[in-house]
Amino acid sequence: MNRATKQADAERWARVGLEPEQAAVAQRLGFRAGDIERLRRSTPNELDWPEIERRLRATADAVRARAAKRFTSWIAEGNTVAEAIAWLDAGFQLSAAWGWRARGFPTPQHAQPWRAEGYTAEAAERWTHTGVQHPAQVRELLRRRITADALWDITRYGVPLDVALDWLDRGFAPSAIPGWYELGFTPEQVRELGQARSLGHERLRYLLARGVPFATIVNLSTLTGLTWAEIDDGDLIAVIDMIPPTHRGTDPLRS
Repeated sequence: MNRATKQADAERWARVGLEPEQAAVAQRLGFRAGDIERLRRSTPNELDWPEIERRLRATADAVRARAAKRFTSWIAEGNTVAEAIAWLDAGFQLSAAWGWRARGFPTPQHAQPWRAEGYTAEAAERWTHTGVQHPAQVRELLRRRITADALWDITRYGVPLDVALDWLDRGFAPSAIPGWYELGFTPEQVRELGQARSLGHERLRYLLARGVPFATIVNLSTLTGLTWAEIDDGDLIAVIDMIPPTHRGTDPLRS
């Protein structure tokens, strides 16, 4: 600390009414001049130094007691001293470290990028459980107007993040994507289905399981001479009957 800095520091302590020796005690206890100013403002009566020192020591003792309790609990939960030091050195309180670890951030290196962007552990987890690993990705997704909730509506059904983003970029609604993905369709194939999409996922799944070619499904209306709204389960069975038996399994629609 240079002379000018020391002088400015001494002036700050003097403004809150402490002598150099008193200021040194306050500093050793971990307080700053601003803390003394707030203490004086919060008390209607004028405080002398003995009372200020008593309150500072009581506060410091309470903080140490809470910290000791948290540290004891930290070790009791099976964590290590080295892990505690790593979190503390990174600027986290142990209570906050617990929260980050519980949300899937095992080390301060995992949590720090998110905290630096202003995220809480809960807010960060909303993104990471979709597969997003870094807040830089979030900025890009938000620029594309893709929210964490929209992604979670897709990825929680087992759709990989990159696949989900591809579907979203092609204009598909989040609620529709898991069903098409589970059927094994690509976005291009869903587009090609055209009005055949009106058959619904269950009927499409049934036809695919019976070996009905994709091109046949797309042209069912033409092949049957019926509108898409008129096609019923019996018509689907008739189409399946045109497929060689070796390509068919049991027919639940017949039951």
